[in-house]
Amino acid sequence: MVSKVIPASKYYVVTAKGKMPQKIGEAWAHIWNSGISRTYKGDFELYDERYNDTENAEVDIYVSIK
Repeated sequence: MVSKVIPASKYYVVTAKGKMPQKIGEAWAHIWNSGISRTYKGDFELYDERYNDTENAEVDIYVSIK
C-alpha cells in the first residue's frame, strides 16, 4: 500500500464514464478547455471498483480550484 498526502483545497470533480482509457483523455480535454479557475496544486484521479469494467468504467478526476 502507498500513502499520499492530498492538499486541502476546493475540488471540481469530473467523472469519466465509458470505455477506458479513451474517456479519461476526453475528460481531461474537457477540463483543459472549460475555463475552470485551477490552482494546479492537487489534481488527482480516483480509480476504485467502478474502474474494473473497461468497457463501462468510471473514474473521478479531482481538479483543485480557487
